Amino acid sequence: MRKTSALLASLALAAGSLVLPAAPAQAGTAPAAGKASAQASAGAQNARPARVNVSYPRGMRRGGYATYTYKVTDAGRLQDDALVLATILPAKVVSKVQFVKKPSNASCGYRNLRVYCVVRLGSANTLSMQFRVYVKYKYAGNFKADHYWTPVSYEPGLSAWDYVRQVGREDRIGRSTTKISLR
Repeated sequence: MRKTSALLASLALAAGSLVLPAAPAQAGTAPAAGKASAQASAGAQNARPARVNVSYPRGMRRGGYATYTYKVTDAGRLQDDALVLATILPAKVVSKVQFVKKPSNASCGYRNLRVYCVVRLGSANTLSMQFRVYVKYKYAGNFKADHYWTPVSYEPGLSAWDYVRQVGREDRIGRSTTKISLR
C-alpha cells in the first residue's frame, strides 16, 4: 500500500496538484506488526476522514502571480468545530497576496509569510479557498511553498492567528514547486 500511495503522490506532483489523504502515514509501522496496528491506523483514518487537494501552477513568468486552490472534501465528517488551512511562503520573494475565494464563516489573512484561513465548520461538506501570490519581478527560479491543514476545536476569545500558531510540522501535507522563468 505504501508503494501505491507513493506512486499516486508522484503522479499528482507531476500533474501539478497534491491530492492527499487526511491522516498522515504512520511512521515506523512495520508490515509484520499484525492486525492491531492495522486496526489502530484504520481508527486514525476514521478520526480525520476529510481529504485536501491543493492545486498550483507548474510554471509562471517573472513578475507574475501563482494561484493556489485548496479544496476540502468530506469536511462534514470532521469531529472538530473548525479547520485551519495554511501556506508558508518563502521570504523576500512575495510582493502581495490577494484572496480570490474564501469559504463562508472563515477568517483569512496573510501574516509572517503565512497565508491562512480558519474556517468554522457548518453543514457544508465541501470547502474551497483560493488565493494569488504575486512574486517580485527580480525573482526567478523555483518558488517553493509548504501547505498545511489541521482540524481544531473552536474556543471563544481566541483570534484566527492563535489557531494558525497551533499548526505544526506534523500537519504539513506537502510542498509545491513553481518554476519562474525569466521570459
